[in-house]
Amino acid sequence: MDSITINAYAKINLFLEVCEKRPDSYHNIDSIMQAVSLCDIVTVRKCDIIKLDNNAGLPNNENNLAYKAAKLFFEYNNIKNGAEIYIEKNIPISAGLAGGSTDAAAVLKALNAIYETNMSIDTLCSLSSKLGADVPFCIKGGTYITKGIGDIFSPCYSLPDCYIVISKAGEGVSTPFAYGEIDKNRINVKYTYKTSDAVVKALEDKDINDVAKNSYNVFEGVVCPIRPKVNEQKEIMRSNGAILSMMSGSGPSVFGIFTDKTKAENALKSLKKYGADAHICTPII
Repeated sequence: MDSITINAYAKINLFLEVCEKRPDSYHNIDSIMQAVSLCDIVTVRKCDIIKLDNNAGLPNNENNLAYKAAKLFFEYNNIKNGAEIYIEKNIPISAGLAGGSTDAAAVLKALNAIYETNMSIDTLCSLSSKLGADVPFCIKGGTYITKGIGDIFSPCYSLPDCYIVISKAGEGVSTPFAYGEIDKNRINVKYTYKTSDAVVKALEDKDINDVAKNSYNVFEGVVCPIRPKVNEQKEIMRSNGAILSMMSGSGPSVFGIFTDKTKAENALKSLKKYGADAHICTPII
């Protein structure tokens, strides 16, 4: 096999709490990550050097996580070769949807297949954790409870059948800034961490309304006040019948869950009219 094309799926957070800060300056999290059908298309071919291109004007060098993933793969396996990588971007950029992470994961999976290195999923996850906290989940896909820095996984029932509208408008949000704001807000404050248990139970019961009722994203508290378009998009989704509208990751993307396809399509039209980069998709099991 000399080339392969892989769908690199976006993720949303059905639950996201930032927990204690670790000695290594990272934070532990409690999250439920759900892969969705919105995806980038990543094509990888054998080549004698690493070459990267994309349709979104992103860096094509070591500032791109996909390039870093390829370099890491070859160093880890002591392979003196390369890859030509093309990324067709569909996932909004810098949006809290793991767009860069999922491209990096796709590159690792593609190279593992092309070069027949037979790395297990667990090995790929361990290696990919060097690239970023979301990359191991993107290797796995589906739905998982994720803890630690995003590197500890527990099985979880997937989101029941539904339609998910994803929307991004306005400026992006620096993830380090968002974490820093949470730290500042908790100085000298006794804070009780919320847990994902209720959402896990709702998923197990296949009760999508209970999922919506108990979903939570701690970053909304620090992002919404400085990015008013987040709340505006949430309101557009709610006014069109979303049973849940919430930010994903550290934002500023917003997703809405709909049980009715027509309502989801109407929300999509309203968001595009508003000027958002909006998409409709479904959960990936």
